[in-house]
Order: sequence, then C-alpha cells, then structure tokens
Amino acid sequence: MQSTKRKPKVKRTNRTGCLIPRKNKDGRIIGYSARITISSPGEDQIREQHDLKTDSPQRAQLELRRLLRDGAPALEHVETFKEAAKRIVPTQNITSKIDRLHRLKEYAYPAIGSRLVTELKAVHVRECYLNAKAAGKSLVTIKHLRIDISRVLAELVDEGVISQSYKIDVCAASLPDAPKDERRRLQLTDEEFMQFVAVAPPELKTMAILSRCIGGLRTSDALRGLHWEQVDLVGWRTMTVVRPKTKDTAVHVLPEEVKGPLVNWWLHEKTPTHGPVFPVRKGKHAGQERTGKFSFAADLRAVLQAAGITRPLQPREGERQIDWHSFRRQYCTALASADVPTPIAMQLAGHKSAATHVGYVDRAKELQVPAAALPGGSRSRE
Repeated sequence: MQSTKRKPKVKRTNRTGCLIPRKNKDGRIIGYSARITISSPGEDQIREQHDLKTDSPQRAQLELRRLLRDGAPALEHVETFKEAAKRIVPTQNITSKIDRLHRLKEYAYPAIGSRLVTELKAVHVRECYLNAKAAGKSLVTIKHLRIDISRVLAELVDEGVISQSYKIDVCAASLPDAPKDERRRLQLTDEEFMQFVAVAPPELKTMAILSRCIGGLRTSDALRGLHWEQVDLVGWRTMTVVRPKTKDTAVHVLPEEVKGPLVNWWLHEKTPTHGPVFPVRKGKHAGQERTGKFSFAADLRAVLQAAGITRPLQPREGERQIDWHSFRRQYCTALASADVPTPIAMQLAGHKSAATHVGYVDRAKELQVPAAALPGGSRSRE
C-alpha cells in the first residue's frame, strides 16, 4: 500500500493594525502612523510602525489596509498637485498651455503645489484665488485660474486617481470679490489702420489685413491654423479658416482688399503650395509651423510709432493700451456698424457665445438715434 506523505503545515501569519494620529500642541491632527502587529504560531509577535505621511483619515485608512494586505510598506506614489499639473498641462489640447502653467505657478503652487492631489480641500483652492486677488488680478483671471485647477483635477478623475465627487467638493470654493477691469480697449480707426499697413513690414502687414478683414483672425488662427493648402491658390476666391481655440472650420470668401496683399506675400514666400503661411523665421525650426504662444504687441506698437500714430500708444485713464487682438475687436465693431445681424456676425468671427461677441464691439463709437425715435418721426404720427 502506497504511503502518503502529509503536507507540512503552513504557518499562518496574522496581521493586525491600527491608526495612530499625531497631534500638534493645539490638539490638531497633523499626520497618521500605522502600528502593525505580525504574529505567527510558535513565534514572538513583531510590531512595526510606519509613517503614512498624510493628515487625511481616508487616505490613512487606505494605506493601513494596503499594509495589512500586502505586508509591506510599499505605498503607491501619490503626486503632489504641482507634479500632476506639470505632467498633465503640457499634454492638454489647448493653445494657452503657457498661460495656464504661468497662472498655476504664480497663484496655485504656493497654496496647493506641495499638497497631495488626494488631500486637497475647497479651503486650499480658495487660498489660490486669494493669492491672485492679492496680486491685483481681475475676476476674469481668477475665473481662468479656477478652470486651470479644475482641468487638472478632471484628468486625475479620468486616470482613476480621484473620484468625481471629490473633484466637485474641491472645486466648490467660492470666488472672492475681485475688481473687474472695466477699462475700454482701444482700437485703431480705419484711417489709422491704413497708415499702419502703409509702413508695416510684409509679414505684419499681411497678418493685420487678414485679421481685420477675414473673420477677425486671432494670432493663433493665423500662426497655427493657416496653411497654404487652405488658400485657393488658383482663383484666389476663398480661404478655409481653422480656429485651434474653438476647433471650428469655415470657408471665407476673400475680399478684394485681401487678395492683393495675400498674393504679394505668396510671391514673397516663393509661391509655396503647402506649409504654414507664417512659418518660423530663424533657428533650427525655420520654415516650420510656429508652436507655443507669440505676442506681436511690441511689433505693432513699434510700427505705429514709426507711422506717427500715437493716440493708442498713450491711453488715457480708463483705457487699455492697444494690442494685436485689437484687430479682431475692430473687425467685430465694423460688423456691428454695418448692421450685420448678431448670429451672422458670430459665425463670421467664430464666436459661440453672444455675450462674448458683444463684448468685442466698441460701444464708445458715436451713437445715432434712429429717425423714428425723434420728434416728428413715425412714432409721433401714429
């Protein structure tokens, strides 16, 4: 009869543990440690204590369960908000990454940059808003900061690091009362615009004419969204405008005022059939599409100075100095002056919000009362 060998008994190791809060002199909990007791039959008990490096009771409970389950203090690496933002923002499909990173660096990192993304609270986020307010930033900038923080947390929700309800609680911080920048934005008159293009270098001249006459092109629309493949290089009738900011695409008819300068720029660039209309000029990326954010405000003001146009360069109290985006505002204002219906004007300018579009119209122009609203008009004859 075949003998059977008994399998040796496997010693069962039991792990039990508890959380130990650490408090400061005021009695406030500043962190948690885990005390783990390991016991096996016939052996002495072993006690270990691990610093969980968190003041969140939920996170401490999670780490305690992991220690009891895995039997090792190998905690998952949890990013700080600064680490998460620096990893996530460069991968986001937005054209204002540099601005987003700058706002987070200036106003969010001092308050929440070193905090773990699993330990944020609304009070911490509100501190970010107060930092921006203390720096004299407007309510618009603070709202942008709220979006910046929310977008980073939204990516962490998609990655499963935090829950959607946690994100909502963290982003529930109220905005502080901050001043609105009510200063009027200066625009060039049509006469000043013609003076500007008369002396502007070819590239700036072409960009300005396109922005003023074709959909109020943003700088990003012209630099990143415009390629020669989008231009009718045979009949010079149309141009397809792709807007990176709103992901919109529209075909615009080229006005006569645009055809001449655009053809001259095409000849200046040696009649290309593809590639960016306004490529990088210098360095190893010369000829390639521009990336990042570019400001042409300094170039604009230098040309205005050379043209003898000083009015927008010396704004009075209550006015903002002119910048390149003023061409877009001038375009929207011209549409309103031509009595173009708002829905059509929004399509031409690439605006999705009527409130945003109206904000681009300069209301400081001369207003004329309709004849029907004057004494002796049609209303008084009824």
